[in-house]
Amino acid sequence: MSEPVELLRAEDLVVRFPAGGRRRWIVPVDHLSLTIGQGESVGVVGESGSGKTTLGRTLVRILEPAVGHLQWQNQDVAHIRGRALRHYHAAVQMVFQDPFASLNPARTLFDQVALPIRYHRGLSGTQQAERVESLLEQVGLYPARDLREKYPHELSGGQRQRVAIARALAAKPRLVVADEPVSMLDVSIRAGILQLLTELKEQLALSFVFITHDLASARYFSARIAVMYAGRLVEMAAAADIIRRPLHPYTRLLMAASPGSGMKGPLPETSQSSPDLTAQRRGCPFAPRCPLVMERCREEAIDFRWLADQHGVACLRDGE
Repeated sequence: MSEPVELLRAEDLVVRFPAGGRRRWIVPVDHLSLTIGQGESVGVVGESGSGKTTLGRTLVRILEPAVGHLQWQNQDVAHIRGRALRHYHAAVQMVFQDPFASLNPARTLFDQVALPIRYHRGLSGTQQAERVESLLEQVGLYPARDLREKYPHELSGGQRQRVAIARALAAKPRLVVADEPVSMLDVSIRAGILQLLTELKEQLALSFVFITHDLASARYFSARIAVMYAGRLVEMAAAADIIRRPLHPYTRLLMAASPGSGMKGPLPETSQSSPDLTAQRRGCPFAPRCPLVMERCREEAIDFRWLADQHGVACLRDGE
């Protein structure tokens, strides 16, 4: 099977925020590289605080990286402004985690979906109204003509997330970053949202970055999985390979913590401390929790390396 045509490439991205004091920074995305192909879905997995959402917002250019390149179809968009950024935002959209917070409570569904249609596509009047109704029905909200004048508080959580998906599709993007799109929803309706995203991906030939803490969801939706810890990429491979043969101790920990893993008793980690995100940290960020840690892990920079069969890992033990 041929490789998908490259759509977006992140090279050595660094995102940092001031942490108080002189030259003190936290670094939630730390020299991370990632590619997304046309029509490809890439899952980004990690626990809370791993930097997944910060990465997603940087790929969409809500955040601007401090260091690194963001190549969109061979154009560096890491620091673009004005009209160029507006065009990029039309091509790359985001579905946010919380449908209760991402929609404006004072605007109707029509207003929420019509805004990007008007702003990015230049449609108004009858064309705009038809497009809004078409999008609402495309995401499973029927009858659109009756629902379009409702407000977010009149909808269920699953319906709100469908509106958020319709809004993301309004600009006709080529890439959608979905940030934990089902984590705020009832378990009973999560499968329906995942099925909708799968259908949209196939129907519209969309590329996806699917951010989640759930390996099962990532495997269901994604062709490849990237595992993040403390802002760094620690493992990446085809979804089936990650599940069948996790190499990094952190990926194994995520597997052990997943429902149905069969793990009983304490997880195989030596600490439950939060990762160090400061710019001054040394060595592997997972070293304080790693059951396989060596002294070298605490001192040496651990490079991400590609092994056989497009399986990459940042570990001195290479998955022993």
